[in-house]
Amino acid sequence: MNNFQRKLKRRQQRYKNKTSRIQAIDRRINKSQSFSRTRRDEILSRKRNLNFNNVCKEPTICNKNEIKNYVRQIIDGCQNEQQFAIGLLKEFTYGPNPYFSDLIFHHVPELLNEILGNKEIAQVIKIDALWMVANFSCSASLLITKEMIKTGIILTLLNLLSCNKNDHEIIEITLLALGNLLQDCNDSKNEFLTNGSLGFLLNLYTIDYPAKIYQDITWVLTTLCQGALCNKLETYSTLIEAFTQLLKEKDRHLLRIACSGLAGLGDHKELFSYFCTTNTFEHLANLLQSNGQLSNKDYKTKQITLFTISQLIKNCSKNSTITHVFEKYEIIQTLSDQIKNSNRPSLIVPDIILVLKRATQGGSKIIQDILSSRILTRIFQLLQQQQEAIQQQNLKFKSKTLSNIKHMQHELSWMLFRLSSHCDQNQFSSLIEQGAFQIISQLLKEIHDLSILKPTLKTINHFLISEIFPILDFLDETNSLKIIEALTHHQNNKITHLSTDIIDNFFICHSLVYEKEIEKENTLIEQQQRQQFHSLF
Repeated sequence: MNNFQRKLKRRQQRYKNKTSRIQAIDRRINKSQSFSRTRRDEILSRKRNLNFNNVCKEPTICNKNEIKNYVRQIIDGCQNEQQFAIGLLKEFTYGPNPYFSDLIFHHVPELLNEILGNKEIAQVIKIDALWMVANFSCSASLLITKEMIKTGIILTLLNLLSCNKNDHEIIEITLLALGNLLQDCNDSKNEFLTNGSLGFLLNLYTIDYPAKIYQDITWVLTTLCQGALCNKLETYSTLIEAFTQLLKEKDRHLLRIACSGLAGLGDHKELFSYFCTTNTFEHLANLLQSNGQLSNKDYKTKQITLFTISQLIKNCSKNSTITHVFEKYEIIQTLSDQIKNSNRPSLIVPDIILVLKRATQGGSKIIQDILSSRILTRIFQLLQQQQEAIQQQNLKFKSKTLSNIKHMQHELSWMLFRLSSHCDQNQFSSLIEQGAFQIISQLLKEIHDLSILKPTLKTINHFLISEIFPILDFLDETNSLKIIEALTHHQNNKITHLSTDIIDNFFICHSLVYEKEIEKENTLIEQQQRQQFHSLF
């Protein structure tokens, strides 16, 4: 929820609080038979000035003609009449009211467009109309939003922005209304993206505004990234380029919103080529550099940046492209440096693991880079340190640390499974050397969460079934006993079957080890016998 929506919610709450005041006035009106006419009129006036939706609550006095009169008063009446009429209609937009839906939805969209496009109507009236647009498009049905789009209100709002560049209040509410109209409505996205509106909105960045307005502009742009894409994909290249340019800014709020926008667009694999042509990955990698524009303590922005990278590579259809991107911008090394140089690496490691997990689809070259960077060793060591600190209970924020550990374990278990599934024999050996088995036995022994256990069990099964021979040298008795003990420790029916299979595979593995040892002994005896035989001559 952005600042505008919070402001809108506060306004709604204020009007709700007036209910009790109206009820009190109603009671006084009922008891006012003995009052003078002047006093009675005064009470009625106070009730009317509250501008609350009393009309909605009393449909017997509300009909289409009355509503049409309010509508005409807004256009033709004096300013006081306009304010009273739009104030009364504005209250209809708060909260669901089916009676209001039938009577007013047919009149209001065109009315609002007419108000906002009429230069003779006062700004104060237009502000109320903008609040109505914002609230309609935020809380009303999609059908009403589509009706408003048909009136051409998007162009009207953009024209309002163009004509009131120095009125910050108008700009803020207009951006709120525009953003709400664009949310979850493909009709409005198509209307916005296909008539040059995007370029106009991007030009607002060149005007000297407070940072808050820049954030609001960026929020409007991010709404274009949510939900389904519009029909013309090429229009998104301009949007991606705009977000990429924002990654050069120093304001962390702009950086976060730009990353969020890119992450939203990353859900659509059709747009991946645009991320490559606009050098988006280069700017994201630069944000994570130790000498970049981010503070070393700005973990929130780093988390969003890492998540954005993982989103962008998630739907890449060409493995070679991921490999090229990671090599060109040295992303693996950058991630490793982040863990090494960070004061609180546990805050960013879960997102780093997510990036590594999704990067494994790039194939053997990326996996080799991951293993040779020793980044996994750092991650394993960090996890062990965190767990030791928890056991010693010397942490200030124990619950938060536990949450981070669980998140890290979840991503780690899936990453190990993905890595083990793509490794060749040498890479597999390197993975085990870096401590994979110790981490797996630890995960099995301490974790009861099935979402973490399942990928971990799958990883072990893959180790044992697919990679028996390279594993033999590393599968010593200590590791085996630890894992078997951890497997039998869990009595959950959902994993018992898989656990039994894994234990069986361990015995098969160890029987092979045993056979291999016997074969070695027989070979050694045979060599000794040959040497003895040759020494006789």
